[in-house]
Amino acid sequence: MDLESCWRSGAGGGAVSVGVVGAGSITEMAHLPILSNIPDADISYVADIDAGRARRLAREYGTDHVDVSDPADLPRTDALLLAIPVGVRDDYYEMIRDRNRDLAVFSEKPFATTTAEHERWSDSATRILCNYMRTEYSSTRQLGRIVEEGLFGAVESITITESYVGATGIPTDHYRTNTDLSGGGVLAERGGHTLSQLVHLLDEGTLSLEDCTFVTDDGLDVAVDAALTATASGKEVDISYRITRLDRIETALAMECADATVRVDHTDADTRLSVLPPEEQQPAFELAPDGEWATSWSQAIYLRWRRFLDGAGEKTDRDRETGYPVTALIERMYEDGTVRRRIDA
Repeated sequence: MDLESCWRSGAGGGAVSVGVVGAGSITEMAHLPILSNIPDADISYVADIDAGRARRLAREYGTDHVDVSDPADLPRTDALLLAIPVGVRDDYYEMIRDRNRDLAVFSEKPFATTTAEHERWSDSATRILCNYMRTEYSSTRQLGRIVEEGLFGAVESITITESYVGATGIPTDHYRTNTDLSGGGVLAERGGHTLSQLVHLLDEGTLSLEDCTFVTDDGLDVAVDAALTATASGKEVDISYRITRLDRIETALAMECADATVRVDHTDADTRLSVLPPEEQQPAFELAPDGEWATSWSQAIYLRWRRFLDGAGEKTDRDRETGYPVTALIERMYEDGTVRRRIDA
């Protein structure tokens, strides 16, 4: 059965074989449990540079473990999960090219560190999708409907703040402390998810960076303040974005519309949207999550897999499903942003 026939047949006629590259925490906590419960997906193997970890996880899921000393030696499968640092994926994409692109790729974020890499890699596979799972959150989808349908009037501005104080407990030899492996600090690691939500809310082709400043610690960005603009329904929207590992600030997205302000913790899948009318004497009301979309982190990743297995990420929607505008924005922030303070200086 060829790839397309296998893909379209689903559980009724054959499963899509998936090779898992990377046996880290995201694979253990999410990808393997989810894939093992999708009838039309078959876990063919688990591979990692830590052979012992790969062997343990493979044993738990009744599959093979393989050595990844050379990506060219990986067994042939219909699809490949790349849950490894973005800085070590080049050889895998070269392997895919060598196999005549007859492979689909589900990638952990970020998909690439530069637009040049993004364009080169996104052309390497038959189908490709990046795990920007917050785009599957019920709250994100509800915000999208509010913008698209103008439920509270035109969007005028968006303010986003998020704090990850206490989330830095990683060893000094971890890949996230190496910009060549991770692609950057808190912006690349966490901010990409928020930018992917903005891409889905607004006219993605109009998102642009106006200003950006960083605080760095030993070369890694630990706080970012950015001003962006975009359009929604033909109207320009000002966006203020702050992400930090230094200050305990509220994590929230506030969308100012002509007739109300909508607030939500955009990082929480199981949350309600709070709608505040313009007159202070009017009470706020809440919008409960829409059950068709994810209300948990694992559900969001499942929906990404479901979208991938159902055919998303082909040429027609590749930019959206790989998050090309996200890569472009992060690249420009790192290139054009200025460092206002260095903690290690």
